[in-house]
Amino acid sequence: MQEKISAFTSRYEYIRPVLQNEVLIFPPFDPNVESSPRKHQNFNAIWDTGATGTVITKNVVDALDLDLKE
Repeated sequence: MQEKISAFTSRYEYIRPVLQNEVLIFPPFDPNVESSPRKHQNFNAIWDTGATGTVITKNVVDALDLDLKE
């Protein structure tokens, strides 16, 4: 079985000091409980190409009414 690879490409006219894109983020969705995902919201994302983890801001947590987990 071949591994599925996901990626995206952003093109800029010059070298950028910060890679930034508008992204759509959906609240958590369980297809066994809900018939369709809830409405997404648009946010600006900043990409750290050397990162080994992912972080979202409190603004995203609040906007999507997410529960914080330790």
